[in-house]
Amino acid sequence: MYNFTNSQLSDQAANILWGLRNLSEILEAIHEGTESPDTVLASDTQFTDRVEVLERLVHQLWYVDDPAEPQHAIFRTFGWACLIYIYTTLRELPKQLGMNAMLAARIKSALETSSDVNVLLATFQDLLLWQMFICGRVADARDRPFFAQQATKILMVRKLEDQTDIVIASEGFLWPERVEGQARSCVIYEVSNEMDSTKS
Repeated sequence: MYNFTNSQLSDQAANILWGLRNLSEILEAIHEGTESPDTVLASDTQFTDRVEVLERLVHQLWYVDDPAEPQHAIFRTFGWACLIYIYTTLRELPKQLGMNAMLAARIKSALETSSDVNVLLATFQDLLLWQMFICGRVADARDRPFFAQQATKILMVRKLEDQTDIVIASEGFLWPERVEGQARSCVIYEVSNEMDSTKS
């Protein structure tokens, strides 16, 4: 991001990405019963406290101090998509929450008014594909075609048509190592099937 924008917000964006990953893993562990959302001492940092800290960090990506010099669209859209993820995944609030549709509409507006939206789609494929899927789940019905169209552009460049491959690709931004593992598993499964069919 820094090479593209020359903005110090690139470091902040990287920290936020790690925060999303770490808190998502903790939440998975909570659901599996291997971690607790509460700590032993009331004064310790709870899971909800960590989510709140992350949410405050995200604000720096989209909050415009000087209207004459707003942050680059890639930071603002990332910040708003992070908020949707925080609300729907980490806070586990209903996807139908009006705030989510409003944030998705802001992302749509920022991309529509960006003069280099196609450059962004080509440069930040994983990031924007993740954003399009995040927004597509919560956007108003009238806004959903926009997110589908942008996601389709990226998927066409990657020549992805299979539903499983598309789902794997949509998670590539947050979990690149999982995507690589899933892709390898799919290849091994396909090779194994081909070998079985040649034997029979």
